[in-house]
Amino acid sequence: MELLIPSMLDLENISRNQIRDESLAWILSPSNSSTEDEKKFRFEMINQVMNYAASGEHEEASRQFLKTYPELLNFKMENGFSTLVNAILSQKPKAVKLLLEFEENAVNATVKRHGVDIQPLVLAASTGSVEAVRALLSRQDVEVNSPPQCLPLFFAIDKGQHGVVELLLKDPRTDVNIRSRPLNQQGAYSALHQVAEKGLEKMAALLLNHPDIDVNIELEHPAVPRITPLYI
Repeated sequence: MELLIPSMLDLENISRNQIRDESLAWILSPSNSSTEDEKKFRFEMINQVMNYAASGEHEEASRQFLKTYPELLNFKMENGFSTLVNAILSQKPKAVKLLLEFEENAVNATVKRHGVDIQPLVLAASTGSVEAVRALLSRQDVEVNSPPQCLPLFFAIDKGQHGVVELLLKDPRTDVNIRSRPLNQQGAYSALHQVAEKGLEKMAALLLNHPDIDVNIELEHPAVPRITPLYI
């Protein structure tokens, strides 16, 4: 079958049915007999399409394309990240919102960053994209209180993302007293311990205004037990 050239694989054309369905199906459905060059070509073409979706600049065309090929929502792009993760890292909240319309999107799939497995919500919280965080929180299946070594609330506090912290604390799923357990470290501490240690007064005020905050929560550490935020 004649191969498509890159310029033909354009979402605007796809949305107007100006591309041969059998050619697009060939790109999306590799066979066991495909050569290495053909597999590379497929990857490059799909990567181009998903870059469109991650840019947020072709919203309706991207929506129609992903409705037809939802299996591509979790496609790993050239940098090894999914389209959703790339949209978050590029701070494209419009694209994040679009991608999250699809239940097939693995909203809690982790990516490796600096040797740690991090979820999309943690990435959005640390970059300070309030709209991306809002979009992620709109999904009922998003995990707000995990993993323990990379909690969204703690990352947002650490990066000084005041607006994100406010948004997370307003979400009833957020456990304001949850303890973080960093990798390769003993013990665990609460968000209130975190802000007390760093002297973050504005962040402390947000936490203390939460109706469920435990001001007497104790640090979990074998060497220094029963340490409260006030002691720090």
